[in-house]
Amino acid sequence: MNEELKTHVKNIANKSLETLQKLGTSGDFYFAHGISNNLSYCDDELEECQTDESSAVSVRAIFPDGRQGIACGTALDEKSIIHLTEMSVSNAKLSPPKDTVIPTPL
Repeated sequence: MNEELKTHVKNIANKSLETLQKLGTSGDFYFAHGISNNLSYCDDELEECQTDESSAVSVRAIFPDGRQGIACGTALDEKSIIHLTEMSVSNAKLSPPKDTVIPTPL
C-alpha cells in the first residue's frame, strides 16, 4: 500500500471516529486492502496477465449499554465514510443491549 493511500485511510478513519463521537457512541474502523495477480496459460503460452486491487471498510458503533451495529462498504471518499458511519450507528440503535462487548483485536 502506497503512502498516499495510507494517509487517506488514516484521514477517513479519523473522520469516522469523530463522527461516532458526535453521534454519542464509540467504535472501530477497519480497512482491508488486497492485490491479486491472475495469470492464464494455454499450451505453455501466457494468455492473460491481470493485477487487481480491492479495498473495503467497516465501521462498528458501540453504545455504552452494549448495543452494536456494523456497516461495510467499498467507497473510500469522505461523504461515503460518514454515511457508512451513520449507518453503523443506526444499526446499533436497532440492536438489543448486551452485558458484554467483544473488544477490538490488537
